[in-house]
Amino acid sequence: ASTPDPPTKDEIQVLRQAFAAFYGTNRDYALAEKLLSESIQAWQKQPADEQAGLYRVRGDCYMALLRPLDAIGDYTQAIKLIRDTPEGKNADPAELPASL
Repeated sequence: ASTPDPPTKDEIQVLRQAFAAFYGTNRDYALAEKLLSESIQAWQKQPADEQAGLYRVRGDCYMALLRPLDAIGDYTQAIKLIRDTPEGKNADPAELPASL
């Protein structure tokens, strides 16, 4: 299996903006959701453990937006990526319990 190309500087910047919107002092969950969705699309070529973390964070964002059904979908995707892919074993140990 070949190693995927690392994320571009622009992709990393979008992800940083997403985290700032979600976790920062001036939280903007709607902006965070938009930027996290962009990041998830861009990260499709990255290892599954990294994708799982993004789905889990967007799930948390959906919960903050009072969209639990969307959150369940993202948490389920994070769990699948962690449990059902070889890279899943590389996920942060807190990702699976947080997604569950």
